[in-house]
Amino acid sequence: MDEIPFPFAIMKEHFENGYIEFGYGIENVGKKRCNRCANDEPFMFSSFLCARCGEVCSYCRKCIMMGRVSECTPLICWKGPRLERSEAAGHRLAWEGKLSKGQMDASKKIVETIQSSNEILIWAVCIARHEDIKNKAD
Repeated sequence: MDEIPFPFAIMKEHFENGYIEFGYGIENVGKKRCNRCANDEPFMFSSFLCARCGEVCSYCRKCIMMGRVSECTPLICWKGPRLERSEAAGHRLAWEGKLSKGQMDASKKIVETIQSSNEILIWAVCIARHEDIKNKAD
């Protein structure tokens, strides 16, 4: 809930219409399970003294790069209608630029890594042209 950019009134309306459901980030029903990433490996959980609830809470280390989700973290799930592929297709982001050779090599390596369920670290500098930044500011 802390990261949702919508006003409370909209969230309340969606809840009342059955479009969203509130739950907790981590469930502990015989075995811990992260409701965000579905992790249930015991070694991928750790604990901390939580300022939200004042208790010792477990959190998921597997998906911590998206922000810490713990036992008392409210997790919101969409339960409303799903978009059909044809509806969603008109709303895709499209980039019309061209990758450099280094960027293309990195892109291919990222795809290969994801397809093989491995891990990779890409360390790169992102450069924005001054005129692009100026045009967006105007």
